[in-house]
Amino acid sequence: MFGAVAALVASYKGMTARGGPKGVGDAVNQSVVITFMLLFALNFVITAIYFQVVPQKGT
Repeated sequence: MFGAVAALVASYKGMTARGGPKGVGDAVNQSVVITFMLLFALNFVITAIYFQVVPQKGT
């Protein structure tokens, strides 16, 4: 899931880059920041679902 999110963001930003080499550099920076934020949010959601679905082992 994490790889798919990173690939989709990078592919989209790469395909819509404009402005020559500077535009490509900006697209790379944007894709890194956006991917980091999305993966953080996705990890939070997956962890929340995991704790709801999987029972805790007892103490």
